[in-house]
Amino acid sequence: TLCLAIAIAKMRIESASSLALLLATSVRLGIVHGYSYTNVFGDQLQPCCSEGMALTGYTRTGYCVDEDDDSGSHHICIDLSSTSTEENFCEVTGQNDWCSSMMPCDDGKGYQANNGGGDDDDQCQVQNWCVCQWAFANYIQTAGGCNYVQDIVCESINQQALIAYKSKMNKASKYQDALECIVDRCGISIDDIPTGNGGRLSHMSIETFNSRRAAAWA
Repeated sequence: TLCLAIAIAKMRIESASSLALLLATSVRLGIVHGYSYTNVFGDQLQPCCSEGMALTGYTRTGYCVDEDDDSGSHHICIDLSSTSTEENFCEVTGQNDWCSSMMPCDDGKGYQANNGGGDDDDQCQVQNWCVCQWAFANYIQTAGGCNYVQDIVCESINQQALIAYKSKMNKASKYQDALECIVDRCGISIDDIPTGNGGRLSHMSIETFNSRRAAAWA
């Protein structure tokens, strides 16, 4: 009886581990709850970071996707290593300069290297990073326009950000500016962007966003 109980407990642990790995792999592929995320071109969303960079994404899968508690909708992939501007995203938005920091590496498997059996000291430079779509709109406005922001990674920008901007472009100029910036840099047409509210989280009130700004901008 004791042996049977131990065997059952072991099976449950192995099943839970397999489920966790399957979920991590599914999110890494951009597939959550049967939904395949798309980028600004309408194609399958590509990872924002790669091996040798710090692992990004609100879910830390490398993809600019979110979960129910991601109040900032971290959908915009930006190259924080680009040097065409005098100040980086962190400096312009008034944050501590985590943009120049070292964080756990992308091991290419969809989870942090130190959680996948790697060295806890395995740190990589923050480079391509998923930033909050609302903070990105403020970033363009504060920087002085699209020409003064760092490079964006079009194939890794979640289309939900464009849908959200399009739904709000007549309510505030900064959302129209953000939309036009991505459209111009990525060479797409506003007419090709689907209509909607940008997902469950993307249409959160600006008041709610502002109240959570400190946590959401990272």
